[in-house]
Amino acid sequence: MSTESVSIIVPCYNSERYLRDCLNSILEQEYAYKEIICVDDGSTDMTRQILDEYTEKNSILKVVEQPHGGIVEAKKTGIKEAQGEYVLFVDSDDMLEKGMLSKCVDIFDDFQVDAIYYGYHLIKGNVLSTCVPTFQAGVYDKKNICENLYDIQKSKKNFNWAQWAYILKRRNIEEYMDKIDKGIEIYEDIVFTWMYLINLNCIYILDEALYYYRVHSDSTGRRRNQTGLQSANLAYNNLVREIGGHPFENQLGKQLKYMMFDTIQSNTCFSEERQEFFMFPYEVIPYGANIILYGAGYVGKSYYRQLRENKYCKLVLWCDRNWNSIRSEKYPVESIDKIENT
Repeated sequence: MSTESVSIIVPCYNSERYLRDCLNSILEQEYAYKEIICVDDGSTDMTRQILDEYTEKNSILKVVEQPHGGIVEAKKTGIKEAQGEYVLFVDSDDMLEKGMLSKCVDIFDDFQVDAIYYGYHLIKGNVLSTCVPTFQAGVYDKKNICENLYDIQKSKKNFNWAQWAYILKRRNIEEYMDKIDKGIEIYEDIVFTWMYLINLNCIYILDEALYYYRVHSDSTGRRRNQTGLQSANLAYNNLVREIGGHPFENQLGKQLKYMMFDTIQSNTCFSEERQEFFMFPYEVIPYGANIILYGAGYVGKSYYRQLRENKYCKLVLWCDRNWNSIRSEKYPVESIDKIENT
């Protein structure tokens, strides 16, 4: 049996409800060479007391406490503490399938890959469903990965962007975490996962579910986030910089644009207006630029909503020929005659 160690990093913030289930599923893994690093990100509930309770009984569990800084900072703290050859991020309300670690380490030993991608069981209330990768199980190289991250024709992601869907070789994880721009919270998984996947040599895709992902009212991904659009913009530009000069830059750029469009459109911050969403051309407009927005149809209104929400550019004038019939408190459109004086 392999003796290579696995570091399991569990960011915790007010996690008292499901934390015991999470820790039990990790401690019950039969693979002996593991460490558990729990980062208490400034919790105000019973999280720390639960962690202390488990630490007293389990020497492989280490707790790091920090002021609340968000999920990215918690993961960065965890990876700095990690000593293992392999790293697995686990959300504090999720669980691992029995035998997961042994199965993954055996795959690393047999195939010498940089990462393993697997499926998950979705827990939603009393309903359990299973989602597995659509690829045939086996090893895939960089070309296979970079050309198939996102299916443009079907508007479908071929890879899960969540960090918990992968167990990774520790190499470069800290570097990629440090490359995530400040202000990115709900899309940090996408940025990290893209960076890691497009830069690895090969990955093993396993068509089995090894993780239990729980969806509930307090889940980070389910919360309405008023800065969600700004976070998405930052994530997009973060990745545009990362793929610049990449051997598969053209393919990745096209997939990225369609993927972010789909991701933003389905985000909860659009609610009833999501059917009238058109992505602002962030890739050609510099951040902080002064702009005049001409047109207040479906596209213009969608652009205006985005800029109002994320402050990406300074909108000095929004005009339309039919401004008089459109103008309202919600849509402060002006006459095109004002362009000359702007």
